[in-house]
Amino acid sequence: TGRMQCARCHGKTTNLCPRCQGRRFMKCPKCLGTTKIQTNNGPIVCQFCRGDGKVSCTVCAARGQVKCQVCAAIGSLPCKPCAATGWLSHLAHIEVYAQLSFDFDKESLPPLLSASIQKNSARCIEKHEIEVAIKKPIPSGQVQFDKNGQPIIPSTVMSEPDDTIWIDYEAISPFGPITFQLEAEKVAGYLFGFQTRLIEFPPFLDKLTKLSQNALLEAPKDSSGRREHLEKAAQSRFVKDIISQTLILKNVPKSKFFLGEKYATGVDKNNLNILVDATDLTLRLITRTWRSIGMFVGLIIFAIFVEFYFIAGGRLSLKILGLPEFGIAIFDILLIPLGIIMGVYASKFIAKWSQNKALHGIVDPEILKAILPKAGKTTMWSAFFTAIIMLCTLGILVTADYPRPDWLEFMMMKTL
Repeated sequence: TGRMQCARCHGKTTNLCPRCQGRRFMKCPKCLGTTKIQTNNGPIVCQFCRGDGKVSCTVCAARGQVKCQVCAAIGSLPCKPCAATGWLSHLAHIEVYAQLSFDFDKESLPPLLSASIQKNSARCIEKHEIEVAIKKPIPSGQVQFDKNGQPIIPSTVMSEPDDTIWIDYEAISPFGPITFQLEAEKVAGYLFGFQTRLIEFPPFLDKLTKLSQNALLEAPKDSSGRREHLEKAAQSRFVKDIISQTLILKNVPKSKFFLGEKYATGVDKNNLNILVDATDLTLRLITRTWRSIGMFVGLIIFAIFVEFYFIAGGRLSLKILGLPEFGIAIFDILLIPLGIIMGVYASKFIAKWSQNKALHGIVDPEILKAILPKAGKTTMWSAFFTAIIMLCTLGILVTADYPRPDWLEFMMMKTL
C-alpha cells in the first residue's frame, strides 16, 4: 500500500488528551479543585465551576481524545523502506543535502547587469530578481554533432570534482534603461529584476529632501531650537524614517546598513551615513541630562537600601529569620549588580520622558511607547558609583560599631 500504521495512535487517528487523560474534565483553574475560593469575607463556593471542583477540559473540548499530530489524524504514514511506492527494488533511495551556487558567462552580459548579479547572486534569487530553472532537454531535431558525428552535449564544466554536481540552467532577469520625470528634471537609471529594483540612479532623493536634511543636520547644534529642527526634518518621510529607524535599532552601524539596503536608489551612501550620525547624536543630546538625573535618582535609592541593609539592621533580620551565612553572603555580592541595574534603568525610564517630549508628533507613538533610550555610558558610571557606595558603606562598618559580615571580618584579619 505504500503506507504504514502510525506508531503513535496505532491507526486510531486520535490519542488520549494529554491534559485530562481521557477523563474529559480537569481541575477548576479558579479553585484548583477545592470547590471554594478565599475572599475577604471568608471562603465561598467557586462560581466558575459551581462548586464541582472541575470543569470541561479546554484542550480536547471534553472529548477525552485529541487528533494525532504525528499522522495528522490519518492513522498511517508513508512507508520509508519503499519510499511510499509500495515496491522494493535494488535501486537505492539517496537524499542529497547540497549547497547551491552558480556561475555564468559575465562577458556576454551588459557590465552593469553582470556586476549586479555577481555582487550577491544568492540575494538575486531570494528576492526574485532572477528566475533560475534547470535547462530543458534539447529537442532531437536541434541536437548538434561534432566532426566525428557525436552529439554535442552542452555542459558548464566537463570535469566534476567529487563533491560537486554541475547542472546546466537557464536564468531570466529583466534589465534595461528607465527614465523618470521628477518635477522639471529627468532622472535616468536602470531597471533590474522581477521585483523592479532601480540601480545606478543619481541621488535624486537627496535633492528632493534637501531642506529636511539640512534641518536634521542643524538639530544637534541648536539646543534651544532642537524640537523645531526635528519637526522641520520630519516633514520629509525619508528623513522621518531615518529618525525612526535610528531610534529603534539603537546601533549606528546597524542603522546605516538597514537604511542603506532600504534606500538603495536615489540616495548617496555617504550622505545617508552623515544623517544617521546626526540623528544618533541628536537623540543622545535629547536624553543626556535626564539620563544623568535618572542614574543619580536610582543610585540614591540604592544607597538608602544599602544603608538600611548593612547599618539599620536589615542584614541582621535575615540572620534572625534563620538564613545561612553563606546565602546571605551571596546576597551581599548580588548588591553590586543590583546597584548597576537600578542606576541604568532609572536613567532609561526618566530619559524616556525627555525623549517622548522631544519626539512627540515626529515619531510614531507606538514606537515611542515601546523604545527605551540607549544606556550610553550610564552603565559604566553606574558601576563606578555603585562601587563607591559599597566601599563607603563597608568603610562605615569597619570604623563604627556596627554588626559586620563574617566575610568582612575575615578580610580585615587577613589585611591586618
